[in-house]
Amino acid sequence: MTLVMPNQQQSRQQRLLNGLTIIYYYDQETGALFNELEYLGATVICHQDVQQVMNEIRAQKVDMVMFAEDVLADKAELLAAYSPT
Repeated sequence: MTLVMPNQQQSRQQRLLNGLTIIYYYDQETGALFNELEYLGATVICHQDVQQVMNEIRAQKVDMVMFAEDVLADKAELLAAYSPT
């Protein structure tokens, strides 16, 4: 996802993601994306552990799972293949 936020549009788009629940999976740091997602109105749940992400997906409706840049590809693939049935 790419979010371009020109200054003149920031106030109008402040609630662009309002009502969405996003799990943000990271390894070391949440970075600026976490703050930007919250600013845009999303409910952001952060986890550093892949099992916690899976548990969260099972426990509640999640609209999106996002990965920080520092997440290794094999962990991202594991979550991408996960199906909470």
